[in-house]
Amino acid sequence: MTLCQAWQHRSRGDTTSFGRPWRLIQSSEIGEKKARERLKRYRKLMLGVQEKVPRDAWKEDGTFEEYKATFEAVKGQFLFNSNTTLKRRHGELSWETILSLKYKKQRSS
Repeated sequence: MTLCQAWQHRSRGDTTSFGRPWRLIQSSEIGEKKARERLKRYRKLMLGVQEKVPRDAWKEDGTFEEYKATFEAVKGQFLFNSNTTLKRRHGELSWETILSLKYKKQRSS
């Protein structure tokens, strides 16, 4: 799942969450420890995206297209070189890869 898709699901939800935005999922609802840790990492990155989104651009009940447009406005702040032999375009990196690269870059600065 790309960062843009993760942002859309956080904001709007999907069929597996019955249309419930992922930002409303509580860690107490998740039984597996690994899944709770993944939710924690996911939230960390999504809060980073949310901080970059202008307050007037946020809509509580927007569409997937509106959330994509919101993300497109801030995606330049989440571009990283993956330093691997696999050359992916920035829009193809998974949210977990971007999280790793973002905090790796911050630790080295």
